[in-house]
Amino acid sequence: MTITWREREHEEEDMIALQDPATVTALRNCGLLKFFRISSMRQQINLLQYLLYAWDPTNQVFQIRGKNIPLTVEDIYFLTGLSRRGAPVSLSGPSPGGESVRDYVCRYCREGSQPGKDGKIIIIDVTSRSLRTILFTIGRMAGSASVHAANRSYMQYALECLEPKVFNWCDAVLTMIKEQLTKVKSGRLKNFGYGSILVAFALERVPMMQPQYIALSVPLPTEPRMQRWVDHMSRHAGQSQISFPDTFFGWFDRHEMFFSEYPYAGMDFRGDPDLALPAGEQWGAPGIYFVRNPAIYRMFLRVKILERHFDFIQYQHISRNLNTLTDSLANYVLDRHLQHL
Repeated sequence: MTITWREREHEEEDMIALQDPATVTALRNCGLLKFFRISSMRQQINLLQYLLYAWDPTNQVFQIRGKNIPLTVEDIYFLTGLSRRGAPVSLSGPSPGGESVRDYVCRYCREGSQPGKDGKIIIIDVTSRSLRTILFTIGRMAGSASVHAANRSYMQYALECLEPKVFNWCDAVLTMIKEQLTKVKSGRLKNFGYGSILVAFALERVPMMQPQYIALSVPLPTEPRMQRWVDHMSRHAGQSQISFPDTFFGWFDRHEMFFSEYPYAGMDFRGDPDLALPAGEQWGAPGIYFVRNPAIYRMFLRVKILERHFDFIQYQHISRNLNTLTDSLANYVLDRHLQHL
């Protein structure tokens, strides 16, 4: 299976956009700023191909070592920082209303511009930097192979973003990822536009895939999880470069494996000014919980004391069949609390 990892191809344009206050404000107001700030990940073709082979088109899940691992809207939300509230949006197919491509070109592109050979808008011809940046970002979210061109629907969405209007991008991106995975698996597609998201997803959900020779940073609660993997891939370039050779997968298949049930524990985007809400909506209040059982409270205090002796602690959920009765009770309380996050 020969796959091309194709994503962001306009880094210089994006770096200039981040220095433009009007563009940053436009991205923030429509809920795209957090995702836009995540730069490109160093390509990991071997790991991507492993995940593509593991994709089950029938059940729409990854099958890794006999375990079904679904890709959910929560994964997209916490990995990318994209909005999961707002108006529904489709990144495939035409959208109702709007103007023709030629009319859009006449109104928003440089004088003398023409639609591309495929009938799309050449994004670099768009005169407004804010509009141009949002178009590039929508193309990135769509996993588009034509990263420098936008169809009529993308232009319509971009103009609505400038109003501003917030869309539910998470569901749209999830749909497109699954669609591309299925097309790649059946041999109908060679360009894959979501390598960074997929690799970050695997590293968060399957801790055994995380490089054992690097010290993982503790991300901020409002930082999309994809960002730390982009940072680590970049930081180790040239020295102990992070890679996944064939020998890694041989080692991976021989060792006992576990999956992280709560990979995004501790993350909280509520109240983050860089993630806008649709007009009239508000964030829910942060959850505050009380431990009432004296036995569990003593265990909680012991854990808090132990925390002082370590620079980094990563909590893992343990299956109930491996717990003692006391730990099972603690897990029951934890599960009840997690339902209200």
